Amino acid sequence: MHWPQRTSSEIDRVDTPEAIIVLRENARLKRPDFRKDVLSDLLRASLVMLVSAIDAYFHAKIIAHVVRLANKGTAMPKALCKANISVGDFVKAKSYKRPMTVMRNALCECLGYQALQSPDNISSALSLIGIKDFWSKVAGRMGAPKSEVVDGLKRIVKRRNQIAHEADLSQSKKARNSITAIAPKDVRRALGFSLKLIPRAEKEINSQLK
Repeated sequence: MHWPQRTSSEIDRVDTPEAIIVLRENARLKRPDFRKDVLSDLLRASLVMLVSAIDAYFHAKIIAHVVRLANKGTAMPKALCKANISVGDFVKAKSYKRPMTVMRNALCECLGYQALQSPDNISSALSLIGIKDFWSKVAGRMGAPKSEVVDGLKRIVKRRNQIAHEADLSQSKKARNSITAIAPKDVRRALGFSLKLIPRAEKEINSQLK
């Protein structure tokens, strides 16, 4: 369909290689909102949020299983028994009407200081609930070599760290302090990887926790 560049004073239009966006006069978004630098920041924010979602998933999965075990009175994995909980938490658990709430909060605080983003941190934290050989098993479910899956996650986390901790500034001598370019395909690739990883991680964790 052919849409004239400007049909009236009430309509504006933004052409991109992937879409045509029509803006009404009273729209909150204006043409400057679609500048490359503005959109690039949205792409960076999306990648940071993606890694945060992966982190949150593994935290939630571990804590939910620990609480479930405790409520059933099931013996805890040896690695989890070594987790540090303060004397204050222990005292509160003894006197609290719902001791599992205290335990859950204490575990959240204990794990909260640990970023579950890198493959090593994730497998180490999952070992607390008895998950073994996690990356090999997940890679098998993904039909890919373990090294490919682990390196794929490492690349995403490294890019996230460049954005979150280094303002996405280049660290090379030739391009010192210049902004590292980011494209929609970079975020799509990271999202596609996570959409393959997390469902298979879920299946593997649930399989080992039966």
